[in-house]
Amino acid sequence: MKATSFKNKFILILFFFCAFSSTTQATLKTTFIAVGPYQDHSIIVVSKDNGKTWLAEQLTTLPYFSSISRVSCSGSNNDVTCGLSKSNSLAMNSDNLKTWLEVKMPPYFDFSDFSCSGNGISTICAAVGASVTDTIPGGANPVLTLSTDGGTNWSWQLPTNGSGRFTHVSCSGADSNKFCVATGDVEDKYLIYAITHNGKWDYTEGYSGEPWGVSCIGEREDATCAIVGKAHDETPYIAMLNVDKNNLDKKQISNYQSNGYLNAISCTGHGVTGICTAGGKTGFLGQPGRPLLVVSTSGGDTWWVKPLSDLPLIGTFYTTNCAGAGNKAVCVAAGSKKIDDEEIPIIAVSRDGGENWAFENVEDASYGSFLTTKCIEMGNKVICAAAGYGKNKEDGLLAVSINNGKDWQVKEIKNLPANSGRFNSLTAYETND
Repeated sequence: MKATSFKNKFILILFFFCAFSSTTQATLKTTFIAVGPYQDHSIIVVSKDNGKTWLAEQLTTLPYFSSISRVSCSGSNNDVTCGLSKSNSLAMNSDNLKTWLEVKMPPYFDFSDFSCSGNGISTICAAVGASVTDTIPGGANPVLTLSTDGGTNWSWQLPTNGSGRFTHVSCSGADSNKFCVATGDVEDKYLIYAITHNGKWDYTEGYSGEPWGVSCIGEREDATCAIVGKAHDETPYIAMLNVDKNNLDKKQISNYQSNGYLNAISCTGHGVTGICTAGGKTGFLGQPGRPLLVVSTSGGDTWWVKPLSDLPLIGTFYTTNCAGAGNKAVCVAAGSKKIDDEEIPIIAVSRDGGENWAFENVEDASYGSFLTTKCIEMGNKVICAAAGYGKNKEDGLLAVSINNGKDWQVKEIKNLPANSGRFNSLTAYETND
């Protein structure tokens, strides 16, 4: 009798434990943030329910913080740091998007990109661009800024007197192994990059090529960092950066030796099994070409152009993003195609770690282009958002998939001003409801 009673109690306890665990898992949600110029409006566009509903929120603590170009968030649950960048200023948040504090920078700074990694007050954030004054030969010097305490205090460096700009930055890692990598060019011909080390930037220049994207994953000692863009011979440029050894290794695309360039790069996973996808266009800059999709499933060691059925004659991939690892990773590449001078959004998706790709239909997306994408794992599925502009580039375009990139729907954004322009940047993080 006692054994039966104990067994019944154990079953009851197990039932309640499983029910509680299931409820806890069900409360996990993704918060998405999209930003863009919005003319003179100081707003961000937010979804706090896995991309189902979207709302344009006023930055009430920063009423004049308009023309936002980039957004980045790092962390999860109640320990998230978010940052916004515009031409010469930054704004930081650590209370679930309620209170934004402006970070004053020298007025002659002009930021191009922004990134964060880590958790809470130890989050590392970087904003990069150029220092623009009339006294600088050529008009601008590359500038690097850095915070290692969640955006409270910032330092900056002008590492060279050469005319140029840092255009992209990617931060990765956690705890003491966090780092950031910035890329750019000087004199329109030399690739430059910088890596954070002990709270400062280590600067390197002298490589040929124009970098148009960088993506880093992992910790400093075993990080995967891919840089893409256009080589000086008008071919796609790909290089892998060894962060720990500060060594750049240029890569070739195994099945492609023609002209073209790559606009964007995204990596996911870890080490030699890491997955990187890069999107761009075939042909010469400024001339019509086909969308170009290049993938590595070996941590950046080898690269291949991936075939796509119904590839448009004229089009470009402007953005790509991946989430997950191994053959379960979901990757998207998005941009636009042209038919009879009309620009039409396109999205290609891989649901097997970058091996096989197919175009997916985006319901109600008849005009415009996607410029930014973001995917995030939620349990056993991946949720993705893609954003850009609609017809005549006057209205923002935003679409969401909640089933691994299979079905896409354009979302209505409540309170978004008319003719708001385009979305430039997306980010996402996980929260407990």
